[in-house]
Amino acid sequence: MKRILLSIIAIFASIATIFAMSIPATANSVLPSKPVSAVSSLINQDDLCNTAATVECVDLRGGKTVSGTAVQAWPLESSDNYEQLGFVDLPSGRVEIQFITAGTSNCVYHATNHTLFLSACDPNAADTYAVSQVGSQFDFSPGGGAYISAGSQGAQMSLSSTLNGNTKFNETKPSTTTGLVFGVSDPDLAGESSATQLAQLKQMASIGITSVRIEVNQEYVQYNGAGTFDWSQVDTQVKNILAAGMTPEMIIDGSAAWDAVGGSSSGYAQPLSAADFAAWASAVVSRYGSSTKVFEIWNEENASGFWQPAANPSVYTQDLIAAYKSIKIADPSATVISGGLAPESNDGSNINGITFLQDMYADGAKGSFDAVGYHPYSNPALPNTYESWSGWSQMSQTSPSIRSVMVANGDSAKNVWITEVGNESGGPDGIGLTGEATEFTQAIADAKATSWIASLYIYSWQDEGTDATNDEDWYGLLTHAGAVKPAYTAVANAIK
Repeated sequence: MKRILLSIIAIFASIATIFAMSIPATANSVLPSKPVSAVSSLINQDDLCNTAATVECVDLRGGKTVSGTAVQAWPLESSDNYEQLGFVDLPSGRVEIQFITAGTSNCVYHATNHTLFLSACDPNAADTYAVSQVGSQFDFSPGGGAYISAGSQGAQMSLSSTLNGNTKFNETKPSTTTGLVFGVSDPDLAGESSATQLAQLKQMASIGITSVRIEVNQEYVQYNGAGTFDWSQVDTQVKNILAAGMTPEMIIDGSAAWDAVGGSSSGYAQPLSAADFAAWASAVVSRYGSSTKVFEIWNEENASGFWQPAANPSVYTQDLIAAYKSIKIADPSATVISGGLAPESNDGSNINGITFLQDMYADGAKGSFDAVGYHPYSNPALPNTYESWSGWSQMSQTSPSIRSVMVANGDSAKNVWITEVGNESGGPDGIGLTGEATEFTQAIADAKATSWIASLYIYSWQDEGTDATNDEDWYGLLTHAGAVKPAYTAVANAIK
């Protein structure tokens, strides 16, 4: 999304250490060396695993993921206090471990980044002990694995029988080992032909991009009045994004002239009412909820260029609350992100992102978004340089910061979605081709190292022009002619 650049800003990325829980001192830390013959007999494989192509089961004998192979677990030995029941060697991704037997449980589950333990079981439960419908998800680093241990002899013996017959491991594979969404924010995609869209999207996917941020503006869909909808432009983008193997992230924004304060046809005027905006949001989710689950409520609403006539946190918050309710009614599983805030200054018509977020909470926004959208632009500086007015620094390093405001309002469990970030390689404030590449290398590394950052959307895909006097022409990973820039290669390498 086009935006007004800051004149002087720099980045110092906040790195949060991934939380890891302690491993019991008595637990094994390596796969035990036991022959296959030591594995007790299994019940029928069909009772264990859905053998469809979408489900993978894990053969615990060798720590190897084998599609359609039944789960096997090492038999327990009563002499071992913490006997490993199984090992799963995962190259990447997220594993769901589900115990599906009858009974009750007093066991305690805990995990490190690489290890899941089942411990502190009731030693008196003996043969009657079982785990009932327990499912959990844990993230693992490359080459990591999952271990399962029983914490007492009495429980061990019963769990041996239970696990051998009733455990399945399903592996899903997100785009990165950190679970981050890497996307491109591409406002120019809508103006391309369908064939060009698809070619560009396939090229994005080839470097590890999994999501594309597009705008669904009421002015472009309901320009003929209430009750009329022209979805054709959005439909084409969604079709091509899905065909390229990616998913859309949708900005729900805009006001058609008939539904805008002052009758403005700019597309970014304040909506006439929260009820009208909620109806618009519901229409979008009802149509595209089967194609995406991520919806962002407006774009840079703290900047007068995108909320006219001037930024207004109170009105925006009422629109957000109404839209959140309507979206959750249409699709309870949807993720609703507050509009990406820009690092603006408090100048009477624009409001700084931190100030705006504080005002949102004061106006009752808490509970009406699932994540906070933010645009940590730092033009023309690079990441890893701190300035108090830097968009990236203001994300967590300043006092207050975007993150500290969330924590102070009880939202530490919610993530920040970076739905735009970039730097210009040319123009008056350009940092050069090498500088742009370094921008993304540092930004992606910082995002990977920060547990509460859920996404990073690159702005943008291709330069919009070659005007040396216009910064907005130079944000692409590709030149205006379509040649790859160093930033393209840098992004591909950093995402890996």
